Amino acid sequence: MTPHRSMSPLGLSRVTLVAAGFASIYAVFLAAVGLWFAPLLLAVPVLALWIAFASSTKSGKAYEHVKVSPVEIHVRRVCGRGRTAEFRLNPIHTRIVIRRLEDEGVTAISLIAGAQQLSIGAFLNPADKASFADAFVKAIQMAKRDGLSVYAG
Repeated sequence: MTPHRSMSPLGLSRVTLVAAGFASIYAVFLAAVGLWFAPLLLAVPVLALWIAFASSTKSGKAYEHVKVSPVEIHVRRVCGRGRTAEFRLNPIHTRIVIRRLEDEGVTAISLIAGAQQLSIGAFLNPADKASFADAFVKAIQMAKRDGLSVYAG
């Protein structure tokens, strides 16, 4: 699972360049009229826009990989900076909790195994969370059914 970003990194840099261009035009005009501090003030929103887009692009590189088998549920979470966290849960002892709101749909998916609670797909939109939750519940049910036969046999 990866977070959805509506613009590519190239599109984000183009938006920032257009904003910087408009700010530069106004800055030159205001500096010519005698407001020498105006270019400094106009640079602040452009810098804030660039920081916001850079942060969004970096967080867009995050992803989660979820694998369900009769033996384990393996969740590998990679943040935008590349740090990895891995979680392994026994499907027999794991309970899935899906929080739904009437007007929004699925708002959160959590796995609970003993004292450990793990949130999955927090960056997905409600529609994607709903389809993932349905498929995930089916996969866990099948893993539990197959896992019981593996452990019993």
